[in-house]
Amino acid sequence: MRTFLVVATILILAACTSISTDPNRGGFIGGLKGVVGGEYDKRLVQQQSEVDELNALNAILKERLVETNTERTHIGLEIDKISEQLKTSQNVLDDSRTLLASEQAAKLIDEQTLFALKQEQQRLETLMLDLTLVTVQLQKEEKQFSEKTSKKNETVPPKKNALESRLKQTKSLEQQTAEDIEKHSALIDQLFAKK
Repeated sequence: MRTFLVVATILILAACTSISTDPNRGGFIGGLKGVVGGEYDKRLVQQQSEVDELNALNAILKERLVETNTERTHIGLEIDKISEQLKTSQNVLDDSRTLLASEQAAKLIDEQTLFALKQEQQRLETLMLDLTLVTVQLQKEEKQFSEKTSKKNETVPPKKNALESRLKQTKSLEQQTAEDIEKHSALIDQLFAKK
């Protein structure tokens, strides 16, 4: 009887070559065929390989996320630094504006010099306003960049490079403006010190 069952099973398996080895599609006989034919082992090896690939990709994405967060922090700190420098420059500019507007300026500086100084003051104030607007825009973009990368666990989007480039340009412009403001302020201090 036992031999009969073994022979019957082998004959059934041999006759069912077109039956899938996936038990979800081939049923019990397909499952037996998968075990006997080694299909399950092949499928397990293939699935383990896919899992290993996904784990490796996940590790790369986690590393990129850490890099992105570091970049985002760096960009945020640079924007904050520019904002602080702008505030300092604005205070110097406000002091020189107050000095030029005083009665003492009218008495000590001739009209043409005062007019030229006020024009320079206006140019510098316009630059400061432009820089402030650019800085606010950079802060907004950095915030959007931060939200996108933290919500989706994305890698660094292409916009990051453009943001860093604009940040460098803004930093350079801010430094030049701060130098111009310092020169302007020193000139005003010098004019008032002479008289």
